[in-house]
Amino acid sequence: EGSGRTNGVTGPPAVSPTNTGTAPPVGLATGRETNFKAAESGACRADNCKLPDCFCAGTSIPGGLTREQTPQFIMLTFDDYLSETIWTGLIDDLIHKTTARDATGCGPRLTFYLQNDLTDYYLADNAYAAGSEIAIHTIDHRNPSAFSADEWAKTMYGSVKYTAAATSIPEGAMVGGRAPWLIYSDNMLAGDYKGGFLYDSSIVERHDSLRPHNSYVDMTTKVGQWLWPYTLDFGIQQIVS
Repeated sequence: EGSGRTNGVTGPPAVSPTNTGTAPPVGLATGRETNFKAAESGACRADNCKLPDCFCAGTSIPGGLTREQTPQFIMLTFDDYLSETIWTGLIDDLIHKTTARDATGCGPRLTFYLQNDLTDYYLADNAYAAGSEIAIHTIDHRNPSAFSADEWAKTMYGSVKYTAAATSIPEGAMVGGRAPWLIYSDNMLAGDYKGGFLYDSSIVERHDSLRPHNSYVDMTTKVGQWLWPYTLDFGIQQIVS
């Protein structure tokens, strides 16, 4: 039970969003420049983008593996605020009550992309202590469409400061983020870079997979045409200029 936690208190601690300090110029883990713009058609090729540092988007299984040889990774993520109702109705079953185990004997863990407004920090601490990851979903879940890179950096890094002040979770453990309603942009990624984040989880696999009028992905859309993970050296390859 970390000394920094405000037991049973919801909402951000007493830290002003205009006084969060300057985001550290940590940059991406690789230190490489990343192109946050739309990808130029055909710019990323096997001859100029090679593993382990670079990988182009594509629908073919990486490494020439067959479908049977390809390992399967199942990622469990949650975003928005964490409350007692959500915990007892969903999270507790996934983390503490399940008997499911992977090949190494480990149970499931989640990544929580948390907004500060309304989040119960006691539960956030419990989730982190149980081995799950705590990541950032902005301070108050405002529509970020018009955010500048500096505004993105302030709301993302400010959320890190809020969460660290209210829990026992160190700032350095919160290195990823997700945009509200999956509204990502060049400014968002540039702001993440300025804020020292190592990854983002906002880019959807296919724009035409989003259901009309909301940000839910229709998993049945164009099965077999979804992209494998790739690096951003040549831009966001779901958006091609």
